[in-house]
Amino acid sequence: MIKLNSKHQSLTLSFASQTDHKPARRLIILIPSLEIDLTAVTSRVWELANTTGAHVQFLGLYSDATQEPRLRRELVTMSAMVRDGRVSAEADVIFGEDWVNVVKTRFQPGDMVVCFAEQRAGSSRRPLSDVLQSELDIPLYILSGLYQQNESRSNWLAQITVW
Repeated sequence: MIKLNSKHQSLTLSFASQTDHKPARRLIILIPSLEIDLTAVTSRVWELANTTGAHVQFLGLYSDATQEPRLRRELVTMSAMVRDGRVSAEADVIFGEDWVNVVKTRFQPGDMVVCFAEQRAGSSRRPLSDVLQSELDIPLYILSGLYQQNESRSNWLAQITVW
């Protein structure tokens, strides 16, 4: 794994197969249904896409129908923010809970998958990056430091504990 630091954000690059050094056809960005900093994420994704010359495919996964409209709006907004003369982007929202299956069905040779260090998967709540690395032989970018800190949620939990 190679770790690169850029300002307050860090990027981890992990190649499961070191023999494939071809440029990516697509960057498949796995967007969680958690609070992320849309501006920071789209900026970082644009940098990656511009550097690699790849098309951006945002994928959102939701398990509750009430999450779909917000997730769809976020992905469309992110796609519009990334798109310019050099970078093309599209978005897809999928019902389900299994990122590994989604990646298996969407991944094509030459693609790179991008996920967030804070994303969790499965009942054990393992980091999604660990799950993808152990179950799939794919190039993987791991972005970190792009989640918004939700103060109200932590205050709410603290208040319940005190009560």
